[in-house]
Amino acid sequence: MPGSGKTAFARAICERWGFPMTDLDEMVESHCGTSLDELRSLQGEIQFRALERFCLLTALSGEPLVLSTGGGTPAYFDNMNHLIEASAVIYIERSADWVSHQLTLRPRAFLNVDLPPGELTAQLFAQRQFQYERAHLKLHLDFPENERLDAVAEFCRKLAIIAD
Repeated sequence: MPGSGKTAFARAICERWGFPMTDLDEMVESHCGTSLDELRSLQGEIQFRALERFCLLTALSGEPLVLSTGGGTPAYFDNMNHLIEASAVIYIERSADWVSHQLTLRPRAFLNVDLPPGELTAQLFAQRQFQYERAHLKLHLDFPENERLDAVAEFCRKLAIIAD
């Protein structure tokens, strides 16, 4: 979900284990040479989602890394299938109230700004939850960071991504 802390948590994972990281939104912006907000006004969401998918497949075909996706990435095309097949997917779960609050602090590109944050959040959860639930690991970010990182460590050890 937008504003759930995906990128910040991805950075924490990378700092702890020294993995390289890519933020998919930043990759899209770099590829098209414009901000997501400008991309929205110039080309619309469909064009953005196609470009996002291209960047996602490019990232997944490269060297191993921690990839922070946008909240909508798993919900479009067959993106979640590619994520699940090529990587260990962690769903960062936050309460609807948390996400609504984050949307009031910083509106996101490609979201319906005509809806109140609570309605928008409910709509996004309804549209995306099925894909989010397919993740290999679900983490609720209300737990302290060290507990979340410990859960990721245990998960990664099981997949032989990191050693003890």
